[in-house]
Amino acid sequence: MTTADLTGRPSHVRWYILALLTGFSLVSYIERINLSVASRFIRDEFGLTDIQLGWSFSAFLVAYTAAQIPSGSLADRYGSRNVLAAAALAWFVITVAMGAYVGWIASSATQVLISLIALRVMLGVTEAPTFPAGSSAIARWFPSRERGKASAIVQAASYGGEALTLVVLAAMVAASGWRAAIFLSAAPALLLAIAWWRLGRSRPEDHAGVNQAELDLIRADPGPAVAEQPGGRIMAVVLRRDVSLLSASYFCQGYVIYLFFFWFYIYLVDVRGFSIAAGGLVGALPTVAAAVCAFAGGWVADSAAKRWGTLAGRKIVIIASALVGGGLLLGGAVADQAAIAIACFVGAIGTRGLVESAYWSTVIDLTGPRAGTAGGAMNMMSNLGGAVSTALAPVLVAQFGWPVALSIAALLTALSGLILLAMPHRD
Repeated sequence: MTTADLTGRPSHVRWYILALLTGFSLVSYIERINLSVASRFIRDEFGLTDIQLGWSFSAFLVAYTAAQIPSGSLADRYGSRNVLAAAALAWFVITVAMGAYVGWIASSATQVLISLIALRVMLGVTEAPTFPAGSSAIARWFPSRERGKASAIVQAASYGGEALTLVVLAAMVAASGWRAAIFLSAAPALLLAIAWWRLGRSRPEDHAGVNQAELDLIRADPGPAVAEQPGGRIMAVVLRRDVSLLSASYFCQGYVIYLFFFWFYIYLVDVRGFSIAAGGLVGALPTVAAAVCAFAGGWVADSAAKRWGTLAGRKIVIIASALVGGGLLLGGAVADQAAIAIACFVGAIGTRGLVESAYWSTVIDLTGPRAGTAGGAMNMMSNLGGAVSTALAPVLVAQFGWPVALSIAALLTALSGLILLAMPHRD
């Protein structure tokens, strides 16, 4: 019998589960970005071109996007414990294989390129469950009033993982070479797989550390949809009006965030006249703003839900943030002074981070036991938006210039909020 059992206070196992889910968010970004850090050295060693390296980056994104809905459905059916443990173990094997196979077994440029593409496809497929399975776990482990905070912490870790990987692995590459850095980056995935399998469970009912008080706390506030029957076909979940509208809104958000991930640095150097070093520092500011705001957004989303209703409150956060963010983006697009433009862009991407938890907690509350499937659909649309912006941005810039390309992003940001006006809420 635990101390919590004797006092009647709830245990806190759900927060330990959240810490592990946050670890999956962080480590998944370590494994997906490590090639970006090592790519320059691999390119020079084996005579690859930047275009060929781009194929390997795209291979990950295509596979990751395509596997979102299937991986979320697997988590709903077999539980987040099984799916996430298998995923993290696969990340470890694939990352070690990349360090060992490239150069040691595959030695020619063609062999290296084929092996990189194949390994990145496998990594994309196995990383796809990260956020859908995390949503499935949060749906089962947290009461509705805490899901905004829980989702915010997991989403903030993804931005932190990107920044941490760039800094730490760059230092490792400089000290020990790219291969050693790749091998070392695999270790967190193995440790996480072991820890999750030993300590994580798909449902609180299955965890020995959960006392009755914590179980009652979770069950007392299931949210609008968690108590519904978990059956139904995958597409019946994906094509629901509310899920479809939420996914369409997230598509617009994905278009904007990927535009900044891939092209903002080039914009700073080519248009605003920053040096290479200064462009790198300034280019990191939107990501930092997104990380901070994503963390704070959970409390904002939960407070809004408490004041205006679970789904209505989170919709209000998304709509308001989208309109503000769209206005800031438009201001940055037409600003003459670089400092004003950058401030606008940092604020706009900050509002993007602010709504992360509102999106994910909403999809959980809408679909309950099918949150993995619905979250996979939503995340798939975000990545499709990113694929569109990554390919379309240089075309728009070449034809019309950066102000038009950024103004279109501003309109899509505002549209991401307006779309949700058509989404019914069921508080």
